[in-house]
Amino acid sequence: MSLRDPSLSRVVDAEYLVEQTTEAGELDRVERAIARRRRELGIAGEVDQGGRASSSVSRVKESRPHEDGYLQAETRVYRRKDGRESERGPYWYFRYHEGGKQKKLYLGRTDDPEGALVLRTDTPSWFSHLRGS
Repeated sequence: MSLRDPSLSRVVDAEYLVEQTTEAGELDRVERAIARRRRELGIAGEVDQGGRASSSVSRVKESRPHEDGYLQAETRVYRRKDGRESERGPYWYFRYHEGGKQKKLYLGRTDDPEGALVLRTDTPSWFSHLRGS
């Protein structure tokens, strides 16, 4: 990956820049600059294994099969102005397929996602394909 420096009219290789960094303090400064620029561009700060920015703002903490779908606990990740992350949740969802499309039903913050699902789906004609009605 190369970066163009418009003030110097030259291309700077980002990997070369990191390799030339000899002290931990310098590397921290480079990481802070990258995090700041990601925020300016609206890019999430998480990076996948290939070194590409990940746009994910939620993390799956638990997933288990239930009825015709599965229950999933997710935490939301918020990035503060100073670059630190704050995690909130877990928030439970029920994921299932209907009409060839994946659906996601929000169950909220609960210690009993199965019970929350029963309360959410206990209305006539709602979720009839799961209840066998």
